[in-house]
Amino acid sequence: MEHLTAKLPPYILVALGGMLGALARYGLACINRPHFPIGTLAVNLVGCLLMGLLLRGIEVGIARHDLRLFIGIGFLGAVTTFSSFSAETLHLFLQGNAVRSLLYIAATLVGTLAAVTGGYLLARLIWR
Repeated sequence: MEHLTAKLPPYILVALGGMLGALARYGLACINRPHFPIGTLAVNLVGCLLMGLLLRGIEVGIARHDLRLFIGIGFLGAVTTFSSFSAETLHLFLQGNAVRSLLYIAATLVGTLAAVTGGYLLARLIWR
């Protein structure tokens, strides 16, 4: 795979990874149960674990830039945006910005819940 990914333009790497990630997310979301979204929880947890492994691999020079594009941005970005959120939060924390990382967590959780609620309420007004 190294030889293949090294020869492709960055946008193709992200697109291919994203396509595979979206398919993986769809497959895992199919195991959701009416009483608990276990498939979504699974993709968020596994995606974050894989993102952590990738981040460390990049840090120690095991993972190359093209794999970051294909796996990190493309595949994991499509599987779960929670992996990007978690990686960015960790990055802020490791830079010594604990307060910023906590603000980012709070703003993301409150903001996304408010946005989805706002979108839902707006749609109720539009599509009665």
